[in-house]
Parts: sequence; C-alpha cells; structure tokens
Amino acid sequence: MGAGHGGASGRYDALHDLAFDYAFVLTQLGPRVAIDEPAKSGQ
Repeated sequence: MGAGHGGASGRYDALHDLAFDYAFVLTQLGPRVAIDEPAKSGQ
C-alpha cells in the first residue's frame, strides 16, 4: 500500500531538474545586464 498522502510522488522531479539546470547556468553566466538601469543608446 504505497499510495496515499505521505509525500511527493515524483510528479515534479522533471521540473526540479530543469530548475536546477537553469540555476546552474545562470550562476555560471553571472550578472551581465543591470536590470534597474536603462540601456545606453550611444548618443
């Protein structure tokens, strides 16, 4: 009797793995663009 409400059933394992991959890539890239500053237009 393994069914029930005892814990996660693995439904979100793929999303968890994808989120982990995105987090890794983003930490490796580091900050590239200042979000709170407007882009410089070269004028």
